[in-house]
Amino acid sequence: MIRNGAFARGDNDYARHLVDRLTADGEPFLVLADFAAYCEAQDRVDALYRKPEGWSRRTVLNTVSMGPFSSDRSVREYAERIWKIRSVM
Repeated sequence: MIRNGAFARGDNDYARHLVDRLTADGEPFLVLADFAAYCEAQDRVDALYRKPEGWSRRTVLNTVSMGPFSSDRSVREYAERIWKIRSVM
């Protein structure tokens, strides 16, 4: 649909360069390499979203679990492990 101009008011050449770049052999970033897996994951997300109780539970658990991945922790670990320095605070 993108190649055919469906999102560009019928201008078939509007996104041709983008589509050609994404589908060409040797596309260096492999943007579409896992697109099927992405679509499958999105289908699972869509199904879960339609179940408010399960969705809410998972969003809360996800938020609570993010603490260990904070940027403060990352910088502190870099300082200690990589740079071998101590915090001044």
